[in-house]
Amino acid sequence: MPEKIEVKAHAITEYRYGNFLSAFDGWTFRRFREDPRALNDWIAFTTVLYCPEDGLVHCGLTRFNNDILHVFNPADESFRSLGYNSVAEAYEVKVHRSLVMHEDGYIYGATALLHDIDEATLAPGGKLFRYRPWGEGQIEVLGVPVPHAYIQSLALDRRRGILYGFTFTPERMFRFDIATGQARDLGLIGSGLFIGQAHRPCVDDQGVVWGTWGSYYSRGSLPTEGRRVCLLSYDPDKDELKFHQYGLEGEGVSSAEMADEAVNGGDGYLYLGTRSGALYRLDPRLARPVFLGKPGFYLERLGGIVATSDGRMYLAAGDRDGARVYRYHMNRGEFDDLGPVFDPQRGVSAEKIHCLTMDEKRNILYGGEIDNVRRSSYLWSMRLG
Repeated sequence: MPEKIEVKAHAITEYRYGNFLSAFDGWTFRRFREDPRALNDWIAFTTVLYCPEDGLVHCGLTRFNNDILHVFNPADESFRSLGYNSVAEAYEVKVHRSLVMHEDGYIYGATALLHDIDEATLAPGGKLFRYRPWGEGQIEVLGVPVPHAYIQSLALDRRRGILYGFTFTPERMFRFDIATGQARDLGLIGSGLFIGQAHRPCVDDQGVVWGTWGSYYSRGSLPTEGRRVCLLSYDPDKDELKFHQYGLEGEGVSSAEMADEAVNGGDGYLYLGTRSGALYRLDPRLARPVFLGKPGFYLERLGGIVATSDGRMYLAAGDRDGARVYRYHMNRGEFDDLGPVFDPQRGVSAEKIHCLTMDEKRNILYGGEIDNVRRSSYLWSMRLG
């Protein structure tokens, strides 16, 4: 009998604007900041992290008023701001894919952008920050690793105490050594013609960090008119950034397949969900990807993956066509369809689940929704039966 999931949507704001593409057509960063409703109520859950230390879901938001860090308490289903706006500058309007928990007791994060190139020289750059769970103490700003560039994503090498990040725009990669507080720009990873970086980096069991880079050479087009997304890896022991000449679809293929999510499966492999809704397994020892399947045949964007301690994965797919949740059994390579992300009380579905986290003890998934074209986005809880 198929497993049931109990789904519920949780809102910080309830801003319904009919259709985003008509309501805000042609708007710029300045216009969003000038409109009170857009400034405060246009919201998305761009990253979520369940923290066993305090039992809360830590939520990085997209929000033009700079109040971009909240916690959700499952006990009473309430949200609380952590007050990031007290240390923010005007251009920090997003915590994208960049909340990670370290053994030192801190949660680390970074800030991303929504302003355009015309304000790039005015904007100082995305910050690294950290804070402790339970709301103890203040948010501690660690610095701006790449001046004037904002940080799309973070990954943590817990053994070495290194944070890795991808920036936009421009697309660069950096490392930050927590013990010394030193940041180093590792260089460009994008051509500037399209976004080539993976949605976030991922660290393998040896401490090598993986992602993708964007080339403007590809088959079937002239240089600067093409689109090719290839794997990259950085080995901290060799201090070597390697630009592989093939992507997820393999060697000899002019692949535009973008990595929408990447996790360490705990079994020696990395698992990558893609913009087309497919799941790949990457063997870091051979630097070779293997296609595992597309759990939702018609669904785009496999943007949320959680690997559990019992050898299973939970996946969320969908891009404005109704998100669904799947389970993948790593030991036998099979998918289960767990159903739609639909709240029967509200009568609404999630359009796009951007990220997943899990309270394994209570068997509850939490998904962050973004880019809903009719309303402010929700945090979704999904209790597994």
